[in-house]
Amino acid sequence: MKHLFTRRFKVGVLLKQLWLIISFFLRADQKRRAEILAFFLGNFSLSIGKDVHEKNGDGSASVFEFERIMVNLSECQINAKGLDVVEHSWDGRIALEKRGNDIYAAGRRILLGKPACFDKNRAVVRGADIQEEFSANGKILPNASIMEALYENAEFIPKEWERSGFLVVFLGTVFKSPSRDLYVAALRFKEGKWRIGYGRMKDGWNSMTRVATFD
Repeated sequence: MKHLFTRRFKVGVLLKQLWLIISFFLRADQKRRAEILAFFLGNFSLSIGKDVHEKNGDGSASVFEFERIMVNLSECQINAKGLDVVEHSWDGRIALEKRGNDIYAAGRRILLGKPACFDKNRAVVRGADIQEEFSANGKILPNASIMEALYENAEFIPKEWERSGFLVVFLGTVFKSPSRDLYVAALRFKEGKWRIGYGRMKDGWNSMTRVATFD
């Protein structure tokens, strides 16, 4: 009888705790619900649409469509066979958001940066030189985890990236081959779909290269 009472007591406590969690979830706004569900469902398995009102400088408000996925920056699952990760900027979990035609990571807009060296009539530039330019002063760049999330959720990728034909490199993660060559991962829209490639840092990259960076 004592054991039965103990079991009933434990079940009662569990049900009460479950009810508190459900109540908290139901009272949360849509943003918090997305974060809670994403925590339990995985790295970027959840996508939610919402209207967002943002105040402008003149006091008026803008309204735009908004979709979000949660990304675990600590994990980099996309990798070519035989390559090891040697540098990986940023960790933790962030929200990757599509706002209209733009993409944001942790509230910062991701842009395509044109290497300045291409403005000096250079048709080909070493990948290592491009990395040095964009990584100056410890600047954090989007890593391969963000690239992976975009690849798996291609509807988030801005249409102008698709139309441009650019090779979009993500310098925030650096890989090393058994021969000690360094590589970075990249996305390119080709033959009707997004494809992943790897650029060797010591090779020359042409003027169709763009770097994923933050504004």
